[in-house]
Formats: sequence, structure tokens, C-alpha cells
Amino acid sequence: MATLPYKFSETVGETPKGEHEKAKTFHCLVVSPDGKIFEDNLDYVQAPGLEGSFGVLAMHTPFISILKAGVIFLKRGVHQLSLQIPAGTLEVNGSHDVLILCDSAQAIEMPAQTTSAHN
Repeated sequence: MATLPYKFSETVGETPKGEHEKAKTFHCLVVSPDGKIFEDNLDYVQAPGLEGSFGVLAMHTPFISILKAGVIFLKRGVHQLSLQIPAGTLEVNGSHDVLILCDSAQAIEMPAQTTSAHN
């Protein structure tokens, strides 16, 4: 079991240096009342919205969504973390950062065929 807060290994790759590369990633923070659950730069987030699952890429238009119970997929390069949440909210702010608020989150293992669809 991973320790909190979850974070991808620092050996995943270099931190983007150019403006073009920065535009491909965004900062993501997942927080519960107990504290920070996850914080890292990502390529993609998929979340379970009330009206259906949706994805967020870098430079997404700002918005706020209510999340239903389900799985959040956090992806950077070939690395993916799947977090089971009871419900929550997701905000993409004016700086294109993502903030996810939830009561709790638990890392889960996903079958290979499920996660391959998000590559």
C-alpha cells in the first residue's frame, strides 16, 4: 500500500523546461479533510462526474463539477494512479490547475485492459 500523500516517482522524467512542454502538463492536488492525498504535475485526469465521466487535459477551460462515487484516473506519461473516491468536487481554476476535494481516497489496482484505454 502506498503512503500518503500519493506521488509519482521523481524518476518518471525530467520536469518540463520550455513553455511548450509546460503547456502539456498541469498541477493537480487531491485533498480530503484529513489532508493532502496527492499532488503532482499530470498529463490527464479522468473523473466520474454526475452526468458521466469526463477528462481534463492541460490548458482546459476553467470549470467546477460535482463528482459521484467512483474512480479518478491520474496520469503522467506511462504512469497512472487510480483513486477510489466516495464523491467530491473537481475544479479547474483560471491558472488551469486542478483541485479535487473528496472525503477520502484509496489507491486501487486496475486490470490492464481497463487502464490501457487511458494511455
